[in-house]
Amino acid sequence: NPPIDPLREELVMSLTEYIGAVGMNILTPSESHCKMVRLNHPILSNTQLDILCNIRYKGFKTVKLPMLFEVSKGKAGLQESLNNLCKMAEESVTDGANYIVLTDRDVDATHAVIPSLLAVSAVHHHLISVGKRVQTALIVESGEMREVMHAALLLGFGASALNPYMAFAILDKLVKEKDIQLDYATAEKNYIKSICKGLFKIMSKMGISTIRSYRGAKIFEAVGLSEELSKASAMRPSLLSLSIRSHLRASGMIYTFSSLLLKLLFACTICHRSFIFVSYVSDGVENNGFEPLTLCVQGRCSSQLS
Repeated sequence: NPPIDPLREELVMSLTEYIGAVGMNILTPSESHCKMVRLNHPILSNTQLDILCNIRYKGFKTVKLPMLFEVSKGKAGLQESLNNLCKMAEESVTDGANYIVLTDRDVDATHAVIPSLLAVSAVHHHLISVGKRVQTALIVESGEMREVMHAALLLGFGASALNPYMAFAILDKLVKEKDIQLDYATAEKNYIKSICKGLFKIMSKMGISTIRSYRGAKIFEAVGLSEELSKASAMRPSLLSLSIRSHLRASGMIYTFSSLLLKLLFACTICHRSFIFVSYVSDGVENNGFEPLTLCVQGRCSSQLS
């Protein structure tokens, strides 16, 4: 489709969507098609997510599934947890869950986070393969999502709604420390509005006017997933690469191979996963592992690139 002007043609663009179970047969009208929730946009605040997780009406059921794996198990643990996550999602749909929340809130020193894009893509395509995707909505509760492109990727690979709880926590901290001259409600509203404006711009470049057409479209090109690192079984980035390749190849992704970019990307991923609970001293200043990307840029994880 030709590109759309997201400003002048805003009237034809919409982020409104209905999430939930569509029903077994849309050609036969029934009350089962009404078990859905209308969202003005796919970004959920913490309060909205809490309400969605505690709907007590008949026909509404929400389950939370962890996007975590045991660090000590390495590659096997990551692959096993990813497979178990897909199976748990399938079982949840069979048990009548029409809202599945994929969350990484329970991360601790012994468990690392399965990248949210990998997790949602794997679950999305697994449910499609077993014919149960339209019977549930996938909601991602992740601390990884911060920017517009993060949201676009998650939605493009099948997420129905997103809750960037870490971004909201940062906003709350900035408000409390008077770093921004706004109350929290206004800051949260502005953040969500900026994400929505960014989604409009990304969708418009592909000529897509509604979020329902964009969701699950997979209109991306994966850069950096090389065969070289996929075969290097001794490195954790390659193990993660194997998992990503195995799950995304089936979804029709286009690949451009670049081993250097992959090494840098997954070196940062290692820092983010491995050092977040590790205290260490660098240049005489103690760092508790909350700035992994900065450490990567400064060359602290150069050993992973060699």
